[in-house]
Amino acid sequence: MSRIVEPRKLSHKLSIVIVMFFYLVAYFNLVVSFTMNSGHEDKNKLAEAYVKAYQERDIQKLAALYYRKNSKEYKNFIQENYNIFEERKNDAMDHSQRVETHILWYNKKEICDRLVIWYKKPAMPEAISVSFPVYFTRRFGKLYFSRLIDGWTDPYGGIGYPPQGSQKLSIDDKNIIQIDIKENEYIDHETFRGLKKLVKVSFPKKYYRIDPEWFAEVPNLEAVEVHPENELFTSKDGIVYTKDMKEIVYYPKGKIQAEGHPMGEFTLPDSVKIIGEKAFFQNTGLKKITLKSVQTIENRAFYRAERIREVIFNKGIKTIRSEAFVGCVSLEKANFPDSLKTIEDRAFMECTKISQIYISSISSLSKIGWAAFERCEKLQQIYLPDGIEQIDNWTFDKCFNLQEIRLPAQLQRIGVYAFRDCQKLKSLKIAKTVTTIDKGAFYNCKSLSLTIDHTQKPKGWKEGWDAELLKSYEW
Repeated sequence: MSRIVEPRKLSHKLSIVIVMFFYLVAYFNLVVSFTMNSGHEDKNKLAEAYVKAYQERDIQKLAALYYRKNSKEYKNFIQENYNIFEERKNDAMDHSQRVETHILWYNKKEICDRLVIWYKKPAMPEAISVSFPVYFTRRFGKLYFSRLIDGWTDPYGGIGYPPQGSQKLSIDDKNIIQIDIKENEYIDHETFRGLKKLVKVSFPKKYYRIDPEWFAEVPNLEAVEVHPENELFTSKDGIVYTKDMKEIVYYPKGKIQAEGHPMGEFTLPDSVKIIGEKAFFQNTGLKKITLKSVQTIENRAFYRAERIREVIFNKGIKTIRSEAFVGCVSLEKANFPDSLKTIEDRAFMECTKISQIYISSISSLSKIGWAAFERCEKLQQIYLPDGIEQIDNWTFDKCFNLQEIRLPAQLQRIGVYAFRDCQKLKSLKIAKTVTTIDKGAFYNCKSLSLTIDHTQKPKGWKEGWDAELLKSYEW
């Protein structure tokens, strides 16, 4: 016979259960709080190890900060991020003096800290800082990074921002023509938004950061002047350079005519060896650029400079970095000197009008990064010299009009969707040196016939390498 429990007793027992439940939840949260919020020294050590791995360009050391050594995740991390140090170049990492971590928030799975790196380059009068969010987690009682560190500048838009005791510059007059920045004022990406009549900005003696992206929405900006006693920068005709004139920092977006130049054209000074990151960011005033002594074109140097039709590359250039010419939709051709060694990821992606790319048979070019020519929709032919050993992922993806390509004699790998939608490509000969072809390498190449020197499919040719390859092929 079952026992009957009176309603009052049931209610009392239920209340005890509820109270115990809330006690357990509170205790659990306390444990989580202690576990996730503790280990400040561990986080600092992890951050220091990250900087050291970056400085040594050691992908194995970096992977060990994310996953247990030799685990499947560890090996996948190395494979997927083999070029991370080229993609995420950063002066603060290379010249770091100390690091700090400061807790922002945490939950049951992650801790989010603000990582601050204090650094000093040789030309800097004093150390300054860069900060950004980093994420940690615990696995089997050990602290690891849980996400890739992304973004090298802090939320205020500049290194060392905001300077101690400074105030954010606020501009109420939307019709202002000229602005003189004071040393105690800091700028972010919102500062100049909507200032369509602004033509000149001046920076003071002690100002150690000028970010071209600040001026992205200032269409008529013609000059950025820098105080002559500034220790890091100088300006000539409203164009900003480093003090030694070896790097161009910023060419104003709306500057149509530089002194001594035809309208819409600009030749870099002989002293300039580097085109700085975002130096011509979204430029609308130039149609032709001539390089004279440049060795390196930095990340996003000509990012979406939509009116540039021609870039004359100089002998001696060695490196074109990531996204250097992304979205230069008016660029029609590129003749690369034999000195060029590296074209990094997405360098010419979405240059939709480019039809000619010249690379000679004696070129020093040995690396083309992933998606380097993706969506170069009018590109018809290209020669790849023998120094290149792989055609990386998406390199010629959606090059709809590509008809002819010369493959390197020592080619070893063709990456994921490397030739996807190259619908006019007619024939390729795959040599025995090609030991790896990744998934979808020739996806939707409607006209392509392959001649393959292998007698059977090599082990390194991935499942789906021939997906949507519409014509037959023989071993």
